[in-house]
Amino acid sequence: MTAITIQVSDEQVTRLKERARVLGVSIEDAARMAIEKGTSEDSEIEPEDPEFNKTADRIIEQNAELYRRLA
Repeated sequence: MTAITIQVSDEQVTRLKERARVLGVSIEDAARMAIEKGTSEDSEIEPEDPEFNKTADRIIEQNAELYRRLA
């Protein structure tokens, strides 16, 4: 496995920590999940859509227990 170092904003770290908390995983695992999602063959990176992100965050939070059980 290769280690990389990247610069991220405080806001991004805060969002990543929150996502990790909701999913019940480490911040490193949450970062790996985001990278995997963004680099999968069928993934097309689109410009940020605040409404989509808000809805996705709400769904993740509502289903947090299920995601923890599936992890």
